[in-house]
Amino acid sequence: MNDEPGRGSAVPTSFRQGVREAALDAATRQLANVGWDQIRFGHIAAEVGVSRPTLYAEFGNKDGFGEALVQHEAQRFLVGITTILYDSQIAPLSAVKAAVSYTFAEADQSPVTRAILTSGTVDGRTSDSLLPFITTRGAPVMASVNGGLLVWFSEQCEHTPARELVEGVDVIVRVVVSYLLAQESDHKQSTERIGRLVTKLMPELSTSLI
Repeated sequence: MNDEPGRGSAVPTSFRQGVREAALDAATRQLANVGWDQIRFGHIAAEVGVSRPTLYAEFGNKDGFGEALVQHEAQRFLVGITTILYDSQIAPLSAVKAAVSYTFAEADQSPVTRAILTSGTVDGRTSDSLLPFITTRGAPVMASVNGGLLVWFSEQCEHTPARELVEGVDVIVRVVVSYLLAQESDHKQSTERIGRLVTKLMPELSTSLI
């Protein structure tokens, strides 16, 4: 991004949004290799193509940047899961497995997403200094995941008792998280196992059509 407004000029909303997204994406990429303590505004600014003052103006300080990063990754994950589950071209059971596969892929690519999904468990690439932001945002994200899954399963399994749906969703989420914590390398096999578990917990789902 090289079209940075001059000092004293009004900053267009579109430019600010573009800088914000580019900076958060750059930080996510860098966190794949270094810890949060090693992330520097100067490095982010250089990658994005703006000045350090521009980033400070947008995020305030590094704490503000960290909070925005966790919120950004959480929202991106929720949108991705929702999009997959409500794809009308995919059979319900296939949609669940696609959502599980997406979860594994996102956790591999983003240490922040992995930490959010595992309630703040941070791997060696992500510093504990991000934990306060993850703790703040992680619980609401998981509540949104559980709530969204419950609504979706309720729509797909209309004849399944509500209590079974609630318990089933809870088990499914816990199992996925356990695989993330175990850092299973064969995601395809793990996804198939979870798919079989889902059919046992929600047998009505396997009879649902597109």
